[in-house]
Amino acid sequence: MKRSLAKLIGIRVAALAISCLISFMATYTLNRVYVRFERVAMGSMAMEPNGRGGVSSYQTSDGVNLSFEHLDFPSAEDAAKAFEKVIGAPDKVISREFVRDREGQRIVGERVLALFPADDGKEWPMMVCLDGSKLCQISSTSLRHILIFEKERRRY
Repeated sequence: MKRSLAKLIGIRVAALAISCLISFMATYTLNRVYVRFERVAMGSMAMEPNGRGGVSSYQTSDGVNLSFEHLDFPSAEDAAKAFEKVIGAPDKVISREFVRDREGQRIVGERVLALFPADDGKEWPMMVCLDGSKLCQISSTSLRHILIFEKERRRY
């Protein structure tokens, strides 16, 4: 009787451990495949010359931090100056392309995806986009998360 009771308890504990492991693996896989962004902080910012906007910080469902900055400038020329200042001299340019208007007719700006030097000696991926008089910047430790975030929230 004691053996059958111990066997039954052992089977239940093993079943519980296996179901917990399966649940953990399923949750991990879903969080990696279907990345969700939760806003954890936001604020306002300014950038020379005369740019005003905001910054939002996000944490993803799989634990990666991401920052999104957007600025509006009084003119496209001011935005272009700020764009050149932001991109400066990256370590490596991954892609650089023109941004067209919604109809695809006119070129209204430029998009740069590059790796920039970080304080700790590593490279920091960042996407910077100039769209007329608007400037957007997405930075994170993960290039994959930058591209997912941009695809979900692209407005150009």
